[in-house]
Amino acid sequence: MRLMPSNARDADNGFILIFAIAVCLLLAVIGLIAGRSVQSALRETRTAVDIAQARALADGGVALGVARVQSDGDLEPVVCGLPRAGLVAVSITDEAGKVPLNTQNRALLLAFFSGLGASRDDAQTVVARIFDYRDADDVPQSGGAEREAYAAAGLAFGPKNGDFESVAELDRVLGLAPAIRDRAKRHLTTAVAAGGVDAAAASDVLLQIVAAGAGAGGFTASFGDRPDLPAAFSARSTRTFYRIRSIGVAESARYVRETVIARPRRPGETLRYISWMQGELDANDEALLARGGSAPPC
Repeated sequence: MRLMPSNARDADNGFILIFAIAVCLLLAVIGLIAGRSVQSALRETRTAVDIAQARALADGGVALGVARVQSDGDLEPVVCGLPRAGLVAVSITDEAGKVPLNTQNRALLLAFFSGLGASRDDAQTVVARIFDYRDADDVPQSGGAEREAYAAAGLAFGPKNGDFESVAELDRVLGLAPAIRDRAKRHLTTAVAAGGVDAAAASDVLLQIVAAGAGAGGFTASFGDRPDLPAAFSARSTRTFYRIRSIGVAESARYVRETVIARPRRPGETLRYISWMQGELDANDEALLARGGSAPPC
């Protein structure tokens, strides 16, 4: 039997050692990647669970809000906690305390958009385009826009020729300045078609806006801690339509549920949900959630 020279055996042994080290390094890298993948998957799963829990809490908060509305309870915001579950923050507003987007009260809309910061001419243009978006004819009002103007702007759609079904439809009105439009949305409603705003249900901010712009509509308003609106801008709430905004918080996840309900007004009627959507956190929500540190149990 021939013996392999010692230098050949040493070379083979060295190759085997290098190969073994390379395999070990490869396995270590695979293990590291696998470990990180598992950690990432666990984090994603945990996040998904937190979001689902926050959503469930928010939906539960809506039920709490509905119960308060139906029992004629206090409509002040409430923040409460559920042990080992999370936090719920619920706010309820009477939609009659907002400006009806489908109102025929042109002076009210002029005052509102002027109070938001639009010039008198710009406010008149905004209102004209809102009316043109809603009315059934194809004749543009002064400063307004009908189908021909939408086509000239390169848009594939035109005026709806019907009432707004949601405030979000304001995005489809031609030529509205985004800054004014976005500030307006939180103060508008499509649930109520009255000719004015119920000052008792309105926010201080909205009252200040309408009062500041009242001159554009040919009216004056008295200022104070809560401005008095002109009679032409006022309407009394029927206490029917309410917006419930519920925020669920689970660990780092937050979920906003927003709904508008119609409360039964006559025997035999049932509660109706006018809208049901996911909302977005805003500064008011953050201020409400800041109270959560000492929140009582729900």
